[in-house]
Amino acid sequence: AKGVRTVDVLAQRPQQVYRLLWLLALHILIPLLAPEKQVRQRSCSPQASQLYMDQPVLQALLSWAERMCSPFGVNVKNFTSSFADGRAFCYLVGAYCPELLPPSQVRKPEATYQPEAYVPVHEYPSDNGAWSGSYQLQANPEEEAIKHNFKLFRSAVAALGCIPPIVRHKDFSNGATGDERIVAIAAACLFHRLREVTLERRAATSIQCAWKRWQTLGSVDARQRLAAAIKIQSAWRTIRCVARYRRQRAVIIAAQARIRCIQQQRQYLQLRSVTIKMQTQCRRVLARRQLWHLQAVAAAVKIQSAWRTAMCVVLYQRQRCAIIAAQARIRCIQQARKYQLLRHVTIRMQTQRRCVVAFERLVHLRRV
Repeated sequence: AKGVRTVDVLAQRPQQVYRLLWLLALHILIPLLAPEKQVRQRSCSPQASQLYMDQPVLQALLSWAERMCSPFGVNVKNFTSSFADGRAFCYLVGAYCPELLPPSQVRKPEATYQPEAYVPVHEYPSDNGAWSGSYQLQANPEEEAIKHNFKLFRSAVAALGCIPPIVRHKDFSNGATGDERIVAIAAACLFHRLREVTLERRAATSIQCAWKRWQTLGSVDARQRLAAAIKIQSAWRTIRCVARYRRQRAVIIAAQARIRCIQQQRQYLQLRSVTIKMQTQCRRVLARRQLWHLQAVAAAVKIQSAWRTAMCVVLYQRQRCAIIAAQARIRCIQQARKYQLLRHVTIRMQTQRRCVVAFERLVHLRRV
């Protein structure tokens, strides 16, 4: 990661750890939850704010939020002050699920946020360790309205499920604008879940229409044709499932091969370490024998031999410390790579599993 050193992360420096977490979320989590192409298909807003042009995914999310909230009179221009009063979150849910969060229940605070100064958004925190914001607060909105809006949003999120509760009311209380990165991640999770709900509703509607058409069919020939179509669809879905299984199997095989490679590397490093220790012991014995031989010579020769032996010991200690530090660094890098690989594979397996569960639920609904 640019600007992130392994030594700083291992030293548990908060600024570097936060920077690494944000880079992982920006380049892996957010594009996975809210792919840019799918977000842009739902955010055709020509007047969208161009605040995040250096990050297309964030810009697409901002355009989507602005398009969804503009019919309710909320102008979304950033991920800080525009979401501080909770109305943007509520209207995003209300636009897709008005039965869970009616837009009429959302309260508008008396005070509003006024943009004070524009600050370009970067991927990294500022020098003092805090995340840089795009806007600063001038007016403190009514706390009761904000609290009510976030309570509605929390209830709707609990009803929807699959959305982590990372947005809290206290992060926006007392005039605070919150962390724009947390808000961006929450918006991505919200987009992902609302899109799933939309697809589920479309599937349920299709199933209901198909069931109604089935009930209206009066002839046996039409039912036979429909049964044949169902068999063809089942066969096609079976083929897709087999292809998906083969892809997952290939990924698992690659992961196993990687793990075996790492284990072989560890064994090699252990054997190398033992060999180096044995060589060191042999050299030490030879040096002692040579010292004993030189002690039989004149006093001047003995003094020179002792000095050289001391220098060899110091050099050996330095080399040994350098080798130990290099081995520790290599093991740390290998563990980090293993963790990244396992995390990537786990995320892909979880995504595939969720797709399978959704597919099984769809099949079950169609059977019902």
